[in-house]
Amino acid sequence: MQTQLRDDQRTAYRENGYLILDSCVSADEIGRVKGIVERLFQIRAGRHNGDFLDLAGTDDDSEEATLPQILMPVKYSPELAECALREAALRIARDLLGDFVHCEGEHAIMKPRLGGAETPFHQDEAFWSDLTEYDSLSVWFPLQDVAEDNGCMRFVTRSHLLGVLPHRSVYGDIRRNGLEIQDSTEFSWVSASLKVGGATVHHCRTVHGAGPNRTEHDRFAYIFGFGLPARRATVGRDFYWLREKQLQREERARREGFALTKMRPEL
Repeated sequence: MQTQLRDDQRTAYRENGYLILDSCVSADEIGRVKGIVERLFQIRAGRHNGDFLDLAGTDDDSEEATLPQILMPVKYSPELAECALREAALRIARDLLGDFVHCEGEHAIMKPRLGGAETPFHQDEAFWSDLTEYDSLSVWFPLQDVAEDNGCMRFVTRSHLLGVLPHRSVYGDIRRNGLEIQDSTEFSWVSASLKVGGATVHHCRTVHGAGPNRTEHDRFAYIFGFGLPARRATVGRDFYWLREKQLQREERARREGFALTKMRPEL
């Protein structure tokens, strides 16, 4: 297993905005984490306070989630705090960003079998505060082999150099949790097929997405976010697409007396 990045890999991350790593953790550890994550999705952990959400949908109780996500699953299964995935992700983040890196959050995503929704092209920073600038990355571990048929990651090379592009709610529906780039039809992408134990890494401004899951097995992924200390934005930005949102999970959390989990620091 690769314990330290090579110089050419660091250069590729800086130039392209992403990395595809073949071997980071053992298959046994992936299997252990997958069992925990599957159970959390079965019980819809965090539904009451907004940590369980349908990234592609509206979280309507009458509809089956097509791209369910759990924010901070470690809150619901504390044994995840000691997993080897976390250690590997931190090692990668320090290798790319330096020793002052800190964890900014984690989440798990399930792409249901035979039709799990497409993850539209987006940039992670578009979900965060427009008053804050970030130098952050995500380390994405598939919990089974992934390829185009079950929704492996897709990256747009060098797109992290474009700044944060205009986004909108998925399908233009402000009730949906997810975001998509307003005009993504011109993008060509690189597919990141991986075997168990591999991972991808991408910058917070790298345009990425994933196709639907057309296989007979659910697809799971566990993602860690790391970054350098956030700083106040020096150039005015307007993420109007966030202010337009009308989210059922936010209303549900408010009724239960909870504030929504913030995955990145804000200044």
